Amino acid sequence: DVRVQHYRDEVDNLAQLQARFSSDASEQPWREMRRQESEAREKLAQAQAMRDQLTQYRSALQGSHQTQTLLRQQLDTYRERKESLAARRQALTQAQEHAHALSLQTPRLQAAVHDATHAYTQARATLEASRRVHTYREKQQQLASLQTEVARLEQQRKQAEAVLRTLETDQKRAATLNVDKRELHRLQALHEQLQALEIRQETIATRLQFDLLEGQSLELGNDRISGQSERLLLDATVLKIPGVGSLRITPGGEDVADLARERERVTHALQSGLQALQADNFQQLQQRAIEHDALATRIRQHQALLAVHAPDGMAALERQRSELATRVHTLQRECVDLDTPAPDSLPDVATAQQTEQLAERHLKQAQAKLQDHHVSIATARAAVDAARRECDVAASLADSPDNEKAEQDTLRQLYEERARAASLEHQIAQLEGSINAVRPEMLEQDIARFGRSATQMQEEHAERERTIREMKGRLQAWGAQGPEEQQRTLQSRLAALERRVADFGRQVRALALLHELLSSRRQALTRELHEPLRRRMMHYLDVLFGGSDGALDVVLGDGLMPVGLTRNDTQAALDALSFGAREQMGLVTRLAYADLLKEASQPTLIMLDDALVHTDATRLAHMKRILYDAADRHQILLFTCHPEKWRDMGVTPRAMRDLLVS
Repeated sequence: DVRVQHYRDEVDNLAQLQARFSSDASEQPWREMRRQESEAREKLAQAQAMRDQLTQYRSALQGSHQTQTLLRQQLDTYRERKESLAARRQALTQAQEHAHALSLQTPRLQAAVHDATHAYTQARATLEASRRVHTYREKQQQLASLQTEVARLEQQRKQAEAVLRTLETDQKRAATLNVDKRELHRLQALHEQLQALEIRQETIATRLQFDLLEGQSLELGNDRISGQSERLLLDATVLKIPGVGSLRITPGGEDVADLARERERVTHALQSGLQALQADNFQQLQQRAIEHDALATRIRQHQALLAVHAPDGMAALERQRSELATRVHTLQRECVDLDTPAPDSLPDVATAQQTEQLAERHLKQAQAKLQDHHVSIATARAAVDAARRECDVAASLADSPDNEKAEQDTLRQLYEERARAASLEHQIAQLEGSINAVRPEMLEQDIARFGRSATQMQEEHAERERTIREMKGRLQAWGAQGPEEQQRTLQSRLAALERRVADFGRQVRALALLHELLSSRRQALTRELHEPLRRRMMHYLDVLFGGSDGALDVVLGDGLMPVGLTRNDTQAALDALSFGAREQMGLVTRLAYADLLKEASQPTLIMLDDALVHTDATRLAHMKRILYDAADRHQILLFTCHPEKWRDMGVTPRAMRDLLVS
């Protein structure tokens, strides 16, 4: 339908376009626009000619103003020349007077320079003499200090030599007592192992105690014993009793023999190590190690002391002492060679230096004043010469016979330029009025407007021609497809499909009725299944929420689990409740299921591990009433780490550690 309607609309649009195209082709409205554009261009050209003439007049007026400025400057120059001549003559008189006054000060400044030079020469000689005396005293002090340092180094060298001899003796002794630490630790371990084996042998060996009568004796192996004694038997031993016979005593157990063999092995290893280190026993070896450590400590102390006396070695210490001795002899010769004046007749170096600096400063000041005075005289003489030259030049310019005539000519030219400028200003005002009457900016806008309108009309005419050709092509293509025949075919198919839809609608309504009947029956059966559980849960929920006068109810899901709670006509999903409320609902549900199992003759054990930890004090008191009520019908075991919270349950709590069987 849309395609057929669109085809018909296109046919109507084509007819309208062809009518407008034919009208524009015959009338050609853009020609009028082009004519008006040409007229506006001619007027704009006339206005542009007036603008060019106005620019020429303004340029001429600006030149006239510049000429007037130059003429006024020339008149000012003539006036300034007359004023400058009087000023130059006065400046020449002042410069001559200043030069004469400066020439009168020259003898006084020359005398001051002569006196300052003599004072500086005397102060310089006194400073040199004071410095020689100061140098002699410093060398005497250095000589005394160096002699003291040479004596100290000599004493230090002797002490270092004594320490070095003691150090070499201790190092030789330490070399003879040196014991390898690893070998010492190994032998110490063997010694400790041997002691441990001896202790173990004494512990497990067969112990024989004797208490013989006076005059009686026995033979134990190769030894004869009498009186009171005690022996430890580690190996099989024969005990001979005179007049009776002999007893062979064999210590029992394999440990005794093993210990004996282990002790023999350890003893052999220890003795071999001691012989290698040339020691009779481990205590002697240990004493050697202690003595070696003591010598090592002394060696380090001697080395530290030697480093104090000779930090860079004995050779460096001797070299330092020799260098200082050489400097002592050099200073002694320098002191003899110095020709020192009597120290009492001279001031100290600082005072003499201050006097010399003060005299030098006075000399420089006097010389600078004299030099400045010479410069001032030369400057004053140059100023006199310059003032005389300037006065001559100003007189030549001001007293020239052509000056008056040139000034009159300049004044006449100034009057002529002023009249010419007034005429130009009048002509400029007339041209500006003519240009404002034509309004060139509006002509430019008219040219752009008429030209753009004509171009737009021509483009629209050409665009209609292209559109007509395209629409004719599309209509021919659509006519070949036969949209109206396709429309009639599709209408037939649509009627058949609508009949099928009506059949399906009747089937859907039948199935919906069947689904509604089945759902209502299923809900009735679910309510029958939910009722026992809901009844038992409500028994506990009334206690938990303190009775709500019939405004409390629980909502059970298809899986026989609570999914919501209704209180005061407000239903809340179980997931929306607080964590403590969900914890309480979970415990109530468990107790309700236990009641149902009890009624079905299948009692169950209920175990609670730190339940209701997120329950506040008020709800916890209600839950305790619920648990106490359920305990009449079920066996409940409650495990908790907080027994103080459950003291009011009417039973004696028991600690798990008391129930453990030791």
